Amino acid sequence: MVISEFSNVILRKNFKEWSFFKDNVGKDYKKDYVGTKSYKETVETISIVLKKILKLPNVIKIGDNLNSINFDAVEVNFLMADFNDSYFTQLAIINNYKIVTNDKDFQKLNGNFEIITTQI
Repeated sequence: MVISEFSNVILRKNFKEWSFFKDNVGKDYKKDYVGTKSYKETVETISIVLKKILKLPNVIKIGDNLNSINFDAVEVNFLMADFNDSYFTQLAIINNYKIVTNDKDFQKLNGNFEIITTQI
């Protein structure tokens, strides 16, 4: 959750700065910002920082199978949706979970996992 919050705070800050530009005033975060060049550049920067953090000797990956998560796949999906969705997708894949959600972002993500939804 710390990684998620870290990522979301930086992305929301970048969105706020992005939305001050004349053409971006009044734009929506998920609808208009996610997937833009600015968003992708910020995700790439966050990904570099996260890799450095996760390599620190005092960081131990335990608990929710963090040690078996494919962070390269999370990074790829992070370009299309938020970090939590990308991370939960990987948890579903390694544990053969089904994801129950109406969040359309999951339909954009790569990986062999099942989504149960009321959305068409």
